[in-house]
Amino acid sequence: MGFPATPEAVWAVLRSSAEEAFSLFDPAGDLVGFGQASVHDPDVHLARLIISPSRRGQGLGRILAGKLIQEAITHHPGGLALKGYSDQAPAVAPFNSFHFAARPVARGAAFLPQAQPA
Repeated sequence: MGFPATPEAVWAVLRSSAEEAFSLFDPAGDLVGFGQASVHDPDVHLARLIISPSRRGQGLGRILAGKLIQEAITHHPGGLALKGYSDQAPAVAPFNSFHFAARPVARGAAFLPQAQPA
């Protein structure tokens, strides 16, 4: 994708829509995180949880993961699923705190909830 990119080009690359994308802003209005909750029947797939590098380690990943999970459960009460690499501890930590469990698959791990997230 070229720069500057149009919003349409970004959505096409993300294979998402505005309804599936969520942003996290700090009190000053600065964008500090982004994530997706995409419906792929019968599940909602949580994807692309991204926290600004300068804001990592402050619990923002857990806040954003919690909001994504809440949104998924509220609007699509089926299952939750996500894929990630289990060797990337900072990336999977927010989901582990919600009792997701790793299940090895080819090229990474799929994380599935052990229990209904709170």
